[in-house]
Amino acid sequence: MGGEFDRAYALHMKGRFEDAFALYQSVLSRNPLHFDALHLSGVIAAQTGDLLRAAELIKRALEIDPRHINALNNLGYVLRGLGRMESAIEMHDRALLLESGHADHWYNRALALHDLARFEEAVGSFRQALSLKPDFADAWNMLGAALNALTRHEEALECYERSIALNPSTAAAHNNRGVALNDLERFAEGLRSCEQALALHAGDVTAWNNRAISLMGLDRHEEALASCMKAIALDQGSAEAWTLQGVVLNNLKRYGEAIEAHERALRLKPGNAKAYNNLSVALNGLNRFPEALSSCTKAIALNPDYSGAYINSGNALNGLGRYNEAIACYSMALEKEPDSIDACWNIGFNQLLAGNFREGWKNFAWRWKKREMKGYVREFSQPEWNGKDSLDGRTILLYSEQGLGDTIQFCRYAGVVRDRGATVTLQVQDALAPLLAGTLEGVTIISEETEVPPCDVHLSLMSLPGVFCTVEETISADKNGYIRADAAKVRIWRERLGVPSKPRVGLVWSGSTTHGNDHNRSIPLSEFVSVLPEGFDYISLQKEVRESDMEALREHPGIVHFGEQLADFADTAALCELVDLVVSVDTSVAHLAGAMGRPVWILLPFNPDWRWLLKRDDSPWYPTARLFRQESPGEWSRVMIAVREALLERFSGF
Repeated sequence: MGGEFDRAYALHMKGRFEDAFALYQSVLSRNPLHFDALHLSGVIAAQTGDLLRAAELIKRALEIDPRHINALNNLGYVLRGLGRMESAIEMHDRALLLESGHADHWYNRALALHDLARFEEAVGSFRQALSLKPDFADAWNMLGAALNALTRHEEALECYERSIALNPSTAAAHNNRGVALNDLERFAEGLRSCEQALALHAGDVTAWNNRAISLMGLDRHEEALASCMKAIALDQGSAEAWTLQGVVLNNLKRYGEAIEAHERALRLKPGNAKAYNNLSVALNGLNRFPEALSSCTKAIALNPDYSGAYINSGNALNGLGRYNEAIACYSMALEKEPDSIDACWNIGFNQLLAGNFREGWKNFAWRWKKREMKGYVREFSQPEWNGKDSLDGRTILLYSEQGLGDTIQFCRYAGVVRDRGATVTLQVQDALAPLLAGTLEGVTIISEETEVPPCDVHLSLMSLPGVFCTVEETISADKNGYIRADAAKVRIWRERLGVPSKPRVGLVWSGSTTHGNDHNRSIPLSEFVSVLPEGFDYISLQKEVRESDMEALREHPGIVHFGEQLADFADTAALCELVDLVVSVDTSVAHLAGAMGRPVWILLPFNPDWRWLLKRDDSPWYPTARLFRQESPGEWSRVMIAVREALLERFSGF
């Protein structure tokens, strides 16, 4: 019998599992209590994927020798493969009580703890394995994974680098390094690590997924989508790949396709809270707010501590105009995640929207921590002005932030700073520099292309309302405005327009397509002009017209469009000066007309930007503005009918 067992063992070592297993079974037919034949039969069953049979055979072997360390370890490995983690840990603990000096046993124990998300304990066991075997590359890799799960990303990186140094050809370590770098928002490095993993193992679905995350972080969303599609091509059943594809499509605002991807992920993994939450983002993007709220509710039921789901619940409630409930959701998100940037920012947005400026400005400062604001962050050696220190005899640099409309709205504060005794330089977008240079007395205007002069302190324009503790009653607003059109420009444009025979109305129906809420604030030109009354001269105040609006513009030759002749906002301001009224969606020209003290009607979506407040048709920022609000999300027809009626009434005696 010894010879037969030896032949079986030799075949086993050569990887001839079927032949070896048959011989082990032959040995057992004559001696059912042959420990090694039972144990190694179980090992072969595990090696060939039959884990249930492996567990049965190794358990029978342990009935013969309950203290056999390798059998205990192997049974633990098999039980982990069967998803029975607690039982697996019990087997490894029994083995380690008998002999604690086996690195593999500590490693396998740590893997089971890691699978149970008991990461602190897993870290301890991985470290035990490494104390016994410092060149254990896989243990360094998995120690990194446990540390990364504990958000100890820098420590995780060190572990991955140790693993890669020991075994550079391990794709898993390169991939995991990419995960940690992505978590640290070092996306370019993360991308390189993921691509190193894929160079070693092109069929690694998780590496394609993580590559997509890196590319999203770099705002290379089309490439990220291609990476997700590659992962799905490799594994149609990867819920993670479908979820990521949905996230990328959300980022691309292709919400209909995103919904399909999220729903596919949920069919594959019905208990996926992340997929329900991401589905809510797409539903919110399509103004399907009740469905979005329902999806968030499912995410929270699966994971009651999911702060992101509370935030998206708040977004859906905002969409429904239930602003106080939205704040309650954002506050709940803060309870779950006290340093949640999005929760603090959204609370601030709703506070400002409700006119609670005192608290709102404080939370408005959280915008600087939002990822999409990183491109606006300025680095200076000089300190920010805090609004309290004296400015007498000092120089201050103020600078624009975000959009053109924001600069127009808040440049009014430059004069307030000047009156504090400061020498003020205001740096603004190139398109605004010529206009503002001739308007703000005692303030030096420079463009973004101009080198910044020396200064003592600095501050963003949009931080000034908070610094000055602005409330509605203290907003600096004059019906005569604070921006003036250039007289020479006005003369030029007056000659171009000629003598008016009808009321002149300036029109703006769309803003920048890059604006996050553009799909809600802009109106298709065909819908915009469909109810405008005859008897008016309509002047387009837009420089650019979308391809989707070109046909409608051609069909309405009564709308005079100057396009590229509007070189900058000095030209636009001249036209605003020469029309009797500006009718505009919420974009920079609306701010310009208001800042000039010109009559302006501003058409607002159901969920307006915070600066327009709620349930009022006037604006404390612009005394000459009249606000027309949607009554329900996406419904512009009633707004345009109201504009038509108001136009006929206002100019009835012209």
